[in-house]
Amino acid sequence: MKEYSRRDNDFNREFNPKGIIYAGESSRRIAFLDVCFPNLPLKTIYPGEEPEVDDVGYIANFKLLKGLGQRNLQEGEIMIASDTRTKVPIVDKNGKINLISKGKPANLEQIYEYFTYLKWMIDAGQNPHY
Repeated sequence: MKEYSRRDNDFNREFNPKGIIYAGESSRRIAFLDVCFPNLPLKTIYPGEEPEVDDVGYIANFKLLKGLGQRNLQEGEIMIASDTRTKVPIVDKNGKINLISKGKPANLEQIYEYFTYLKWMIDAGQNPHY
């Protein structure tokens, strides 16, 4: 399988957008897209409050559909949306370590809880898979 880079002529012929629309609010993703597409106009739209589900594909699709409902794409524009979830190690009653999806922390208490689990894993000499 051929790997592509932005400087690859075949890649540029196959993928040559005229503009990027980001459906989301993440400043990290906006900065990432700006680095990936430095010569293209980058616009952002807020797709609205996302549903509280663990399926990241569902949420990314939700953002795309909401974004497309707010803005018609112009010729050559692409819309990008994504989502992530945090896997937190939890020890069950048998001492087995399981990674469970906890979503994004919604408040300071959840941030403290997540990092407490991660610190416990590191202190125990385990890889927290974070």
